[in-house]
Amino acid sequence: VSLTILDELIVFDAGSGLVNLSLYLEKTAKKPKAVYFFITHSHLDHIMGLSGFSWLWKPRCPFEIHFIITNPGIKMAIDGLLSPPYFPLFLKDSKAEIFYHHIKDTFLGKGWSIKAFPLNHPGGSFGYRIDYLGQSVAFVTDTGPIESQDFYGWLQAVDILIHDAMFNYQQAEFHSDWGHSSVKYTAGLAKKVKAKHLILYHHHHYHTDEDLKKLEHQAQEIFPQSSMARQDQ
Repeated sequence: VSLTILDELIVFDAGSGLVNLSLYLEKTAKKPKAVYFFITHSHLDHIMGLSGFSWLWKPRCPFEIHFIITNPGIKMAIDGLLSPPYFPLFLKDSKAEIFYHHIKDTFLGKGWSIKAFPLNHPGGSFGYRIDYLGQSVAFVTDTGPIESQDFYGWLQAVDILIHDAMFNYQQAEFHSDWGHSSVKYTAGLAKKVKAKHLILYHHHHYHTDEDLKKLEHQAQEIFPQSSMARQDQ
């Protein structure tokens, strides 16, 4: 998931979609001045795409690369993944300008700010809310239900809420300790915090397109401004 603000590119997590992002950056004439990766946690599906982010391995990279992390373990996981025997190259050998920043609460960019807040996931995970010129996006993935006023406050009146919705209701009951949410809970949360639009995210790997369409309809019955995350949209 990525968004552009002025001449900076903001990327949430580093899954396999980074291959497509690499190709996009190859084709566009207007390269960003900086790319910021906001990593939620170090589970493999959230960092494995870095090996396919070709700009790390080019002789010259036209932009800075910033990794925004919430704990030192994430840096260790990235450095370990991008090194033998898991990968033929070491990240430290990259020719790109790479920077690490440890975020405790808020990170400031060029006119935009991002707040980090803890989620409910085994091993820990963080959500992010970005605000820019009165517009806001929240990226909240890999979390089970959270019932707290602080959590509601971080999401209050957000324009776009991208939220974990991995399970149907029955799956959520059976896997209550997995640190993921049901479509029903997520749609109810969007309604509660008065979000303007909800994007249902982090699909279950067993769900077919037809399953996702049914779950999207169920979410819309609770919160009409709901839609399933779709590739290239």
